[in-house]
Amino acid sequence: MTSRILVHAAGLALLISVAATIGTTPAAAQIDAGLLARARDREIVANYDAPANRTDVRLTLAPAGTGGNAPPVTLMFVGQFPGRDPRPDGTALVVRTHITPRADPRERDPRTGADGKELIFRIDPHTTSGITLYLFSRSYGYGGFVAPGDEIPVAFYSLSAAELKALTTARAITGRALGSEFSLAPDQLAAIADFSRRVIR
Repeated sequence: MTSRILVHAAGLALLISVAATIGTTPAAAQIDAGLLARARDREIVANYDAPANRTDVRLTLAPAGTGGNAPPVTLMFVGQFPGRDPRPDGTALVVRTHITPRADPRERDPRTGADGKELIFRIDPHTTSGITLYLFSRSYGYGGFVAPGDEIPVAFYSLSAAELKALTTARAITGRALGSEFSLAPDQLAAIADFSRRVIR
């Protein structure tokens, strides 16, 4: 199944520009959280902001939970680069995660608290050559922080081009985000590869 692709008109540049920027204020983080909570799986949205001469590309995934349960989190991959076409080393990459309304708090790892903020991708875990990527949050919580012992509802992670390329080579990916285990389906892996082709060279 192919990825859903939407291209928004320039009139929506401000909204998408805000949504594609790392949330540095409570308001920005809440906008991000709202977009993530209403995620449409495998949707790719691209927008060119003419005044800023910047392109934002966003892929949203809603991976299944353990045992095929309802998606416990959403993953949003964001690529931002100057101009209309990506250039080598010219794209800023971010992954954002958000707990979904259908997430079961009883199934979350205790490390979903403020002491466990990593995002984990296990690439081809069924093979002896599989690797694990650990991404550590650069910002989390609606205000950029969470009180000790409290739950993290949203978190933001930097992603390198090499790490994104590693994800595109996977035949299977499982992981943990905000304390919840997830697995990516084949069409979601294909969507990551499609996103990668659009944002890096």
